[in-house]
Amino acid sequence: MGACGLALNFGIGRFYGAETLGAFSQVFALYLVLSQFAILGVWLSALKHVSELAADRAARSAALAAALRLALVLATAATGCAALGLGAVGTLTGSAAVETGWAALLPGFWAYSVNKVWMAALNGMRDMRAFALAQMARNVLMLAFLAAAAGMALDGDYLPLVLGLPELILFPVLALYCRRYFDAVPPAAWRAWIGVHFSFGLRGFLAGALAELNTRVDIMVLGVYSSDARVGLYAMAAMIAEGLAQLATVLRDNLNPLIAQAAARGDRAGLAALARRGVRGFYLFMVPLLAAAALAYPWLTALATGGDAFAGSWVAFCVLAAGLALGAGYLPLNMLLVQAGLPGRGTLYRAAVLATTLALNIALVPAFDILGAAAAMGLSYGAAALYLKAFVARHVGVRI
Repeated sequence: MGACGLALNFGIGRFYGAETLGAFSQVFALYLVLSQFAILGVWLSALKHVSELAADRAARSAALAAALRLALVLATAATGCAALGLGAVGTLTGSAAVETGWAALLPGFWAYSVNKVWMAALNGMRDMRAFALAQMARNVLMLAFLAAAAGMALDGDYLPLVLGLPELILFPVLALYCRRYFDAVPPAAWRAWIGVHFSFGLRGFLAGALAELNTRVDIMVLGVYSSDARVGLYAMAAMIAEGLAQLATVLRDNLNPLIAQAAARGDRAGLAALARRGVRGFYLFMVPLLAAAALAYPWLTALATGGDAFAGSWVAFCVLAAGLALGAGYLPLNMLLVQAGLPGRGTLYRAAVLATTLALNIALVPAFDILGAAAAMGLSYGAAALYLKAFVARHVGVRI
């Protein structure tokens, strides 16, 4: 996933340039943030309850059936609203390319929103091989469609199609594969879960939405204050840093079901030991990797894009990498509060992080442009780690 994410950005930079990468990055930010709102956290409820009911086939089937039905209705309504708001997107960003790209992405936006539930089901069952293959397929298909777009000289404004088409392909594949774990259930069985999912999701969805918004707020603020070309220059550094940060999902997705099970048993000691091992191990892994990435950045971007068009973003990347190193160890635990059955507290934690990130970006971007965005995001990684420690200690009773 990390390699494909880097290759996607390098490919756009090489064949389409910084301006197209800037517009693409803004559409990508909207896509990831609004998909969190699309199904109101139903996927979080599916993950938690499928994890807890993994040994009871009938109960977990009923829970998933309700989550899917609810997600389908909510995703359809959200896609309709997004279509109605196309003009507002273009006006806010001042970019016709962003408006066109967002319109092209809407079918994939619908599929991606529902696919979150299928992926949560695989994660909850701890079928990590299938989960990883689905994630890998998503990213490989993006690259394949990018190669096809470049080969056909597709207008760069329509490039967000490479994000949406893989989701439309994955949707039926995931549905067929998940039949091995889940059965069809009568309406009486799944209807009882609708209220459970809606309540849990409504209390917890902002945690995921705010988390996604937190990783995109730099791009979105830059989009308001700077040109697509400047956004594209920064996006190269930001996307590589985020790609490295996404390595935390490997550990997080394996920890989430174990955290939910330990919390359900009331095993605070086991939960603390699990969390501390994750923090310590991930720091040891990430800090040297980030240092190496900072040294390699100028050479890597020049090699991948065929020139020095993105050389001006090296200092921004170094600032991002330094900030990421501060809080890296806690990234795999960023869903701990939700998986411990405290979605409301998880939302408050995410809100605190987002408020800090947004305030820093608004303060620094107008004066320092891309370096201001990099500094804001770097500081927010460290703040997120401190906030998580405080929230978990107070509300879960565990020191991590």
